[in-house]
Amino acid sequence: MMRIPQLVFLLMMNRIDGVSRIEIPTPFPVGNVNCYLIEGSPLTLIDTGPKTSKGLEAMQRELHALSYDLSEIEQILLTHNHMDHIGLVAQFVRERVRIDGSPPEVWIHQRDAEALLNYERYMELYLASVVKLIGASGVPKNEALKFARGRTEFFKSMGGSVPAVRCFEDKASFKTGIGKLSVVWVPGHSPGSTCFVCDKQRVIFSGDHVLGDISSNPSISFDRSEGIGMVTYLASLNRISPRGSYVALPGHREPILDLASRIEVLRADYDDKLRRAAGLLTSSPLTVYEISRMIYGDYDMNSLILAVAESYDLVRILESRNQAKSTSHNGVIHVVKH
Repeated sequence: MMRIPQLVFLLMMNRIDGVSRIEIPTPFPVGNVNCYLIEGSPLTLIDTGPKTSKGLEAMQRELHALSYDLSEIEQILLTHNHMDHIGLVAQFVRERVRIDGSPPEVWIHQRDAEALLNYERYMELYLASVVKLIGASGVPKNEALKFARGRTEFFKSMGGSVPAVRCFEDKASFKTGIGKLSVVWVPGHSPGSTCFVCDKQRVIFSGDHVLGDISSNPSISFDRSEGIGMVTYLASLNRISPRGSYVALPGHREPILDLASRIEVLRADYDDKLRRAAGLLTSSPLTVYEISRMIYGDYDMNSLILAVAESYDLVRILESRNQAKSTSHNGVIHVVKH
């Protein structure tokens, strides 16, 4: 029988010695985002939640319950640049400047910093990539219109720019009240996705790199500089697997008590999706959208981009293995068995 560490047992009740989990609601299917307050000097927050009225109210309420205020946060460490994890950063900065006269130290991997330095511009580029993929995937026009309607302004409203951002690289470290946190760079879910590792406590703050019961969606960063997002992500799993005996405190849902097993399950899941995608291909062309429907089923509009992005990565991997061949007709990708 697995022995649950005292640290994790207490965290399941939302608090351990020096660390509290703060759950912030999001408007996305994934549900709440987990932020982690580390007490001591400097008072540290890992991730902030999205910029919504409900998100801000929840953050203020949870901090007050712990006898803190937004203005008291001295150090913010961000696991990656997605809006549900960085949206409230600007609010923390404003509050600390207003009360203390100086901002908190806001840290993010250098590959993800642009999303904070110029949030609106970043979202415009991101959504342009989304629209391009939707078109190339052959999504029917009525579904594409439903997805696009109001999406740009909605996404822009969920965050804001922060002028003073500090960047870290792989293997950097930070002082916290529970000991040193070491940076393990794990690109895939985003170009700068990061795990913060506390060897002293044998704990990994894993962000969205590893989640306990859902996919990490490693195909949605649209950063093609490092090749195929899914391949990059799977390689990044190797960077934390040596700490497979640690407990992972993820960006969503519950702690992962058996990280090594979870990594094995993730690898097997992607292997299965590749086999299924390969099995769908014949000499009759399929669009990426059609493949996504065959693999992921009757998903709704909130899951559209996740499904087609991951399906596109599956196609690209199969092409690299000479199992698929794609051509473009009128801007739409069509895939056949090689």
